Amino acid sequence: MTPAISPGGRKTLPSPLAQGDGILIVDADQVVVQANIQVQALLCATREEILGADAPDVVQRYLLPLLPEGESPGEVVALLCDGSYPQPVTLDVRVPGTGIRRISVTANTVDAVTPALRLLVFHDTGKGGAGRAEERPPPATERLIVVPGRERRTPEQEVPGSGDVTTAARRSVADTAVLEQIAEDEDRFRSIFATSHAVMLIVDPQTGAIVDANPAASAYYGHPLETLTTMQIADLNVLDREDLFRDMQKAVTGEKRQFSFLHRLADGRYRDVDVFSGRVIICGRVLLHSIIHDVTGRRRAEEQFRALLDATPDAAMLIDHSGIILALNEVMATRFKKTVEELLGACAYDILTPELAMRRRELTIQALATGKPLRHVDEREGRILENVLFPVPGDQEDSRRVAVISHDITRERELEQARQEAFDRIRQNIEQFAILGDHIRQPLQVILGTACLLEDEQATGKIQREIERINGYIRQLDQGWIDSRKIREYLQRHE
Repeated sequence: MTPAISPGGRKTLPSPLAQGDGILIVDADQVVVQANIQVQALLCATREEILGADAPDVVQRYLLPLLPEGESPGEVVALLCDGSYPQPVTLDVRVPGTGIRRISVTANTVDAVTPALRLLVFHDTGKGGAGRAEERPPPATERLIVVPGRERRTPEQEVPGSGDVTTAARRSVADTAVLEQIAEDEDRFRSIFATSHAVMLIVDPQTGAIVDANPAASAYYGHPLETLTTMQIADLNVLDREDLFRDMQKAVTGEKRQFSFLHRLADGRYRDVDVFSGRVIICGRVLLHSIIHDVTGRRRAEEQFRALLDATPDAAMLIDHSGIILALNEVMATRFKKTVEELLGACAYDILTPELAMRRRELTIQALATGKPLRHVDEREGRILENVLFPVPGDQEDSRRVAVISHDITRERELEQARQEAFDRIRQNIEQFAILGDHIRQPLQVILGTACLLEDEQATGKIQREIERINGYIRQLDQGWIDSRKIREYLQRHE
């Protein structure tokens, strides 16, 4: 700012209040909680020196040296504890580099917050000692502009009326000071709305009109901003109009904030979206601020995962790190004797017995900790189940999941047991027939020896021939048992 030149040629600085009133905000304990730049410059004090200090002490310490000799800031101190609308105090204040200025100090109590706040407003009315204070532009009225979930007032020119200056000033003071922080929030919101990569819309829930859209929304939907702001939300959302307006009312009341919709792009494509909506105030109108997330890829992945779940003959489900069932197939639901709808969102550990639930929780934790598939066999209710836990990593610890595939191996175990019993029986038979062959050979040798003692050579020859034939049968049996043993051993090696 260029300094003004006084008639004497000496440069003078403009009043610290030239750019706006000085605002000092005090809490119920008379502690300073806010001081704007103008009041800091007026009192020649820094923000750090003022904030958190005792308000009467601040007024005495920093205002007294600026007053003409013999003047006291006592009336200003009194404003801190006087009624809600006390009479303003007017003082001549010696402002360094500027000269004496006529300052009007007004107090007001703000009951809109709890606990209530007290405001001191320092207003420069003109040069000191000039009799009638120089008139400033008339005070301001108010209009509402957008703030998420809150209201903020900004000045517009008001036509002054006789005797209205003090009341209007009080109103302007309260509007400017109490909502100073809200103004910062609003600027931040507008900046985020305009620069965010997230798709955002402002929608009128009464008419469905798109009041505003950010550049990200224009890029996503493929419509220019000037076109988007002439459209209805129903032009984008394929939901039935009656249902759409019903959902918007739920968002206004806060009954529901997240919605899943199908939106239409400018090129005719359809996209799955999750919409997060909350109310905002714009020019006194209740509107919806909606953030749109494209979840088409995730929905397609979910559909594919669902198809895989339904295609497998095994029981399958997906749980999060705490055991909440995120997805499951009909086979798993049938095993729990419930429907898929009944089990979705339930905790898997609540469905099991306490002992089994504890074991399952330990295995889940172990699978997540190692990051590797974990296999275990479980026997219950006459069934034998082989379960495999596949850890599914996530970006954060709470987003980790576990896919559980459970295969009923009861029949397989029964067949395995029968097969083993058959092999055992074959082994026993082989051993028994080997022994039996020896038992048969021994009597034959006795018969052969006895036949040799007979005097009838013809009869002896006949007996010898029959014994040899029987021995041939025994040798065939021996070879059969040997071959059977080899087959059994081969099967055992390659099963």
